[in-house]
Amino acid sequence: MSSVVERPSAGRDRSGCVVGSLGDSPSHRGADQCERMLRSRGGRGLGGRLSAAQPPEAARPACALVSKKTWLGLGALGLVSFLLTLDDTALSVALPSVGRDLGLGLSGLEWVVNAYTLALAALLLAGGRLADAFGARRVFLIGLAGFTVASLAAGLAPSGVLLLAARGLQGAGAALVMPASLAVIHAGFPERRRGLAVGVWAGISAAGLAIGPLVGAALTESLGWGSIFLVNVPVGVLALAAGRVILAKSMPAARERRFDLAGMLTSAVTLVALVFALTEGMSYGWRSPLVLASFAATAAGL
Repeated sequence: MSSVVERPSAGRDRSGCVVGSLGDSPSHRGADQCERMLRSRGGRGLGGRLSAAQPPEAARPACALVSKKTWLGLGALGLVSFLLTLDDTALSVALPSVGRDLGLGLSGLEWVVNAYTLALAALLLAGGRLADAFGARRVFLIGLAGFTVASLAAGLAPSGVLLLAARGLQGAGAALVMPASLAVIHAGFPERRRGLAVGVWAGISAAGLAIGPLVGAALTESLGWGSIFLVNVPVGVLALAAGRVILAKSMPAARERRFDLAGMLTSAVTLVALVFALTEGMSYGWRSPLVLASFAATAAGL
């Protein structure tokens, strides 16, 4: 005889586990609790009884259930990640137009690219620590808002200096968004589904790398290089609204809010010094005091 299975109540799956929303909490109480419950029952259904007509695997899909809201939240996270990668790769084909309009030489154009990359690399670890201290959802939304505002400034920048500053702010926003996105995914999906969720998120991001140059060329030819940044604004606003509605509030994962400020500054200065030396070595000369001092600062930082 098959076991009698009660009709699940609202918000619970067939094994009695709560099906949570994406980013519900860093303790994963809707996901890991379900896994522990099923392990304690030996992989069996309610009451530990297996249906004679079903294999053991059929009694265990409940812990893998993920609500539609959680999948929608994953889509929103993937859209933002796609936007970050698309913006960076689309700019590569627009650099000649940027140089002509803003009077930037080869070195200046290199810094248009490096300003974003440096800010992202220097602040990435800090972004993960902030997500632990203040909650992944909050940090994600703040980073996305900063990236959107910086995109507006970059698209309207009348000079190379303002464009470089806006690109740095874009990188800082991305440094908050990326680790917070992974933290939200880790909190909202059960252990057996996290690999799939991260794979979907990474796949959507990779799509931005693939089509970025094509989109950048089309936008530059039709609307000008500024449209590469300005297109981020409506998409960013839409993603902000969706994130506030779909992503559940998350509690901080860390009780202490201490930061290794000295380590963060050291890594940032080391990266800037190294990139400066490699980028400006041809202009100033590899034996110039400024370039040699930059290499020395890099070695000291390591």
